[in-house]
Amino acid sequence: MNQEKIIELAEKAMDFSEKSILKLNWGESYKYWKALKFIADRMQSIPDKETAEMRRDIVNQSEIFLDRVVAFPLPASVTEKLRGKNVYMPMLMNNRWHFTQMEILKDCCLFGYLLSQITGSESYFYFLNTEEIDPEILKFVPGLNTIYKEHPTIDDQFKFLYENYQKMDILMLYGIYFPAADYVREYKELRPDGIIFTEMDFNINYYKNLTNPKNNLSIEKTLYEAMKQIDVCTNSTNFSKDFLNADPPTPKPVYYVTNGLMRPENPPDLPRENVILTVGRIGSEQKLNELLLAAFQPISGRFPDWKLKLIGPVDDRIKPWLDDYFTKYPEMRKKVIIPDRVFQKDELYEEYAKAKIFCLTSPSESIPNVYAEALFFGNFMVFADSIEEAPFMTAEGSIGEIYKQPERDSLIEKLVKAILYTQNGLPEKHLKRCREHFDRHFDYAKISKRIAYHLSEIEK
Repeated sequence: MNQEKIIELAEKAMDFSEKSILKLNWGESYKYWKALKFIADRMQSIPDKETAEMRRDIVNQSEIFLDRVVAFPLPASVTEKLRGKNVYMPMLMNNRWHFTQMEILKDCCLFGYLLSQITGSESYFYFLNTEEIDPEILKFVPGLNTIYKEHPTIDDQFKFLYENYQKMDILMLYGIYFPAADYVREYKELRPDGIIFTEMDFNINYYKNLTNPKNNLSIEKTLYEAMKQIDVCTNSTNFSKDFLNADPPTPKPVYYVTNGLMRPENPPDLPRENVILTVGRIGSEQKLNELLLAAFQPISGRFPDWKLKLIGPVDDRIKPWLDDYFTKYPEMRKKVIIPDRVFQKDELYEEYAKAKIFCLTSPSESIPNVYAEALFFGNFMVFADSIEEAPFMTAEGSIGEIYKQPERDSLIEKLVKAILYTQNGLPEKHLKRCREHFDRHFDYAKISKRIAYHLSEIEK
């Protein structure tokens, strides 16, 4: 198809409404998506704000067409382009060169692993900080290759690259941090035919940190130099994706690929309990669990049959605070449950299946992995407005509430509203909305197809 025809198709595609796109068949959706992606991929040098905003709008319209495309089975024409290409996933984070075994079930591993599963290739996750991986984790990722290295350094990462680059057909990065620009440049010199994909793990706070003069950092070196070498750049939040595409415009378009969940084969179906649930690193500064505990104290007096569960390993920093909390409010010892351990996935799914409300009080967050789990099990959501995707995560308020961070009274108000809504059980219409939102946006079966479509368009 010549360029003139592609431009004509792209212009026509921009006139479609979301409702009309959802009525298209695979062939029509795919044709329009390809045209829009073709245009967006060539908008790399952005001369002005108007052009940047145009690129943002083209990318956003392409995402709606791709939503429709991935609703259909993946065609052989896509899988054949990627068949047999080995997928490698390194850890290139500032001062941290290894993964933990818990990260095997997160996007940093699952993006590459699931891609390899649908394209019939091998996936390699490196470096891992343990040789003894829990079988309860490995059972979710049969066939994954893990590479152990004791106390790896940045030098070990480059040594691995030099020794293995001939086998590294697809390099999948999680985040773009300081070492990434040098690493991807070296990889491209060694493998000009290689493909690089990244989920940027980017949020506005990270951008502010990069551009704060006090931090003496360089957004050009950290972000832009790496992006110029990367074939497909994606981000897990629409908010930051739009920001990167338009203000300031990055050297490559950024597409949407988010954290999700591998749909459980036999999800537990248990009676709902009057429980507000939160899951994560309990007590870490990034979670602000103290606010949730403080808000629940007066709520428990009004609703004495409700409990609060905080599931995950407990950070030492919050333990003195918890001692003071339970000393001041001894009655809360029976109403606040903190197991202080890592739950296996099957156990964790049971907790979601029993809970009615899921709450996150993070001062800053993209879309955490736990969200898709809570969504799948139909929990009513209560999130802080400091979570940049909170409106999207609550489906614009249809499956949850958003409170003003860090106002305790606002959190109390929204939790009370959630309790009253779920007191007699989660309404069927709520459970249906949650499942529809999950099916469209957070099912890894569709997310992995998004990645495959993007990579299949790369000409080498």
